[in-house]
Amino acid sequence: MNSGVGEARDPTDGPVRDPDHRASGSKQQPVPRKLRRLLLLGGGALALTTCFAILLIWGIQGPAYIFDLIAAYCL
Repeated sequence: MNSGVGEARDPTDGPVRDPDHRASGSKQQPVPRKLRRLLLLGGGALALTTCFAILLIWGIQGPAYIFDLIAAYCL
């Protein structure tokens, strides 16, 4: 039976101080949560704006106009 008296304590048994499990001497800093959220929201807003503009052009000019734009940029 282990009584706990006189036993050496394992230094890794304590709470984890580095949640990302990186070495304490690491030069890389994690990306802040606000920046990640800003980039995600910015990318989502850009995608929605692009889709809205395409649907607006589709409704006003028709699908032939969008296909002509794609063909002009691809050639």
